[in-house]
Amino acid sequence: MARLLIIDDEESLCRVLKIAFRKNGHLVETASSGQTATKKIDSRVFDLIIFDIRMPDLTGIDLLEYAHKTHNRTPFILITAAPTMSTAIQAVNL
Repeated sequence: MARLLIIDDEESLCRVLKIAFRKNGHLVETASSGQTATKKIDSRVFDLIIFDIRMPDLTGIDLLEYAHKTHNRTPFILITAAPTMSTAIQAVNL
């Protein structure tokens, strides 16, 4: 059983992913903003963080930079409906 954090401003997507992962026995928390996500990242240890690149307050790249600065070693999976090569390169470099 893994502890997961799902971050997306589309609450319906968070709900669907939460249901799917819980059915497989995982503990799942969600956040619908980057600000909420950083607080959760600072307060708990997660086995995996899944987040959207495009968010209203912080981008996925901002969250990766934050994790890098705070030495957070949790694996991240970025999701997006609007991928670009430059964003992919930036994310891989972080």
